[in-house]
Amino acid sequence: DGIVGMLSDLKRTQLALRIWNSTTHADDARLEPVFDASAAWEFGAPTGLVRAKSLCVVHALARKSGENTWRIQAHRLPDLQLKWQRDYTRRFSAMAMSNDERVLILAFADSNELEALDAATGEVRWRQTLDLSPGQALAFSADDAWLAIGSGHAGISIASARNGAAVNHLQGQGGAVLALQWAPHGD
Repeated sequence: DGIVGMLSDLKRTQLALRIWNSTTHADDARLEPVFDASAAWEFGAPTGLVRAKSLCVVHALARKSGENTWRIQAHRLPDLQLKWQRDYTRRFSAMAMSNDERVLILAFADSNELEALDAATGEVRWRQTLDLSPGQALAFSADDAWLAIGSGHAGISIASARNGAAVNHLQGQGGAVLALQWAPHGD
């Protein structure tokens, strides 16, 4: 039984990405450093790590010469080999991996835009702008057909995971929706 984790120091700078074996109390795999040393990378909690069965995606921020770069990297499990990486000039507010590990969805903090990436290659599948505040939380339904998007303005939107088109909006949550999960057998 392994635990995938990002290690950082108190300044949130990177140390390593590792798979820690809870039985042997030793590393099964360790990658140091995760990001190149040419920039001062910071981990972007709470969207810092998304893990699936055969893939984990790491998110970090680089501050360099007054410009910010947000990077995501996909690493194969269990050996942590880098599969792909993408750099952005915009900050993510949430990310989620489909249950079948084929799609990674990103929500951006400065807009109500979503971007779906092919999890195997990092290529963009679709982009969609929704009629809500920026997504703070994302969750795929059990069958990967739907995407729940929690907003900072007390709403949850339901969108098609195939193309991002909104199909329903649930108002009145009583506060910002910062985390969400589909209920078992939820549809």
